[in-house]
Amino acid sequence: ASEAENAPGREPTAEPVAPARRDYLLWEELEQTLTRVRRAGGKTLEDSLDELIAEYQRSLTNTQTASVRQALGTRLDWLRLRKSARDQRLALQAALQDAKDFRSDVQREREAWRSARGYDIVGRLVPSAIYDGQTLPKMYRIVAAGEGGLTRTIGYVQDQPGMNLDALVGEVVGVAGDAKLDDALRLRVITPRAIDRFRPAAVQP
Repeated sequence: ASEAENAPGREPTAEPVAPARRDYLLWEELEQTLTRVRRAGGKTLEDSLDELIAEYQRSLTNTQTASVRQALGTRLDWLRLRKSARDQRLALQAALQDAKDFRSDVQREREAWRSARGYDIVGRLVPSAIYDGQTLPKMYRIVAAGEGGLTRTIGYVQDQPGMNLDALVGEVVGVAGDAKLDDALRLRVITPRAIDRFRPAAVQP
């Protein structure tokens, strides 16, 4: 080292500090996400309402600025009204469904398949417009299978390298893995160890 570097009183060069990571979106990011989902169409927005509410609530919990908190609260009220209207419509559809559609032989086979093979969740794997890997981690929704036209989300599966989950989109699958409850979503999020396509022929009487 040179004499200048070792001279008394010389301040050491500070190392760059990495920015702190956050697990919530800022107001601008939330609004951009909402705009993208609304442009995708009405059904995409309806399917994403629970996720949007969870992320707006998560940001509200972590935001201190009064004006931003007010804007977040207003947006949450609007999203909850949309969710309430959607849930009422789905409840009406469910009431009109024939009871046989909910207790069909295929459903019983799926439940037997889940129990026999030790899966944590069984349902149809569908993409999420919010958890698409762009801003938030990529996850897939698991929706209840065999419920007519309903798309009730019962859990989430995190994307894992090498598992090629895109190839299973639209299929009824059984998922085994490590599950944790997301307090905002109020549903389980599963990190999969194994995921299999449902095959009725594989179920023994």
